[in-house]
Amino acid sequence: MSKIPPPLAAYQWPPATDELAERVGLAPDQMLRFDGNVPPQAPVTARPATIARALADVNEYDRGRYAPLREDIATYHGVEANQIVLGAGSDELIVLCARIFASGGTIATVPSNSYSMYRFAAGMAGATVIDDPSKADLVFVCRPNNPTGELPDIPTVPGQLVIDEAYADYAGVSAIDQVDNGVIVLRTFSKAFGLAGARVGYSISTPQLADAMAARLAPLSVSTLSAALARAALASPPDVSSQIAERERLSVALSELGFTPLKSFTNFLYIPMEDPESVVNGLLPYGIVVRAFAGALRISVRDELDDNRLLEAIVAWQQGIPPSSVPTIFRRATAETSIAIRLRIPGEGRVFVDTGQGFYDHMLQQLAFHSGMDLRLEGVGDHETGDHHTVEDMM
Repeated sequence: MSKIPPPLAAYQWPPATDELAERVGLAPDQMLRFDGNVPPQAPVTARPATIARALADVNEYDRGRYAPLREDIATYHGVEANQIVLGAGSDELIVLCARIFASGGTIATVPSNSYSMYRFAAGMAGATVIDDPSKADLVFVCRPNNPTGELPDIPTVPGQLVIDEAYADYAGVSAIDQVDNGVIVLRTFSKAFGLAGARVGYSISTPQLADAMAARLAPLSVSTLSAALARAALASPPDVSSQIAERERLSVALSELGFTPLKSFTNFLYIPMEDPESVVNGLLPYGIVVRAFAGALRISVRDELDDNRLLEAIVAWQQGIPPSSVPTIFRRATAETSIAIRLRIPGEGRVFVDTGQGFYDHMLQQLAFHSGMDLRLEGVGDHETGDHHTVEDMM
């Protein structure tokens, strides 16, 4: 008879969009999620053509452990490929570090109110979470920190130090220069690179630590399709300056509505309050999904159009105005193009169209403006073959 292991608390994912939409009588494509800390759109490189070769060879294994991707990551950070270990998101590497460095031992986090995955990893490793980093076998430093958005100092500790830099692009900081001192740095393609669904993360460490980690990791936990998306994204790195500016604008706007966001070094805002669940439940009928924590609300920063919809919903909820027309979100991907549309009818003539095809962009802008729509249409296509694919899919 098999032995059943003792109960272990599982990571709790937020409800699916379909479930939330059904709860408030909306369509799934009318919901806007401000609870995932991801960009509002996938990168322009995330189109079917990017994975066409990998898809054609999907019956094969990658027998080189994704050497080209590891080399691209190493070049991007100015290190060597033998310092890179790939994982299915940085979460897999968090669990791996817990099992290697703290199995049956102790783990601390900096700050203490930090990413919940560290505690789940501790449970998987049979480790105990303690408050004092100076006495822990393994210390996770979330920098910048999730969920608070702060930028903690890096402590000097005797145990293994792992610095989780999932949001580092938004702060313009990194501890990669401390890798030679035995620090392990974790990174992900889920945030600034906009590839959360691809599940690609990686660690940067000394070659010796990288060998120890790779030897204890399941082979090829990243798919060939995800590796192709990651390589394409590295060839066109993200510019997060506009999202940083939008973060500051949204923080000011929320302050004007009576909220008190903390200073953030990430792509989200953390707002202390007594009853965050009331805000979550109050905004849901407007198609807005935000996330409650103990004594605080966390709101992801998207783009100006989406964030304005959030602000409008907050004002309506505060004033007791019932939801009216809710915008629809539509995405289309073909072998040649990727198109994202956000549309509200009736609207106020707020229009933005950008597909790289100037004349057609202009014509669609005029149509939407004079018909009173709110329209944001963004797309990318195979311009090297002409404009016809983009125009066909856009129209």
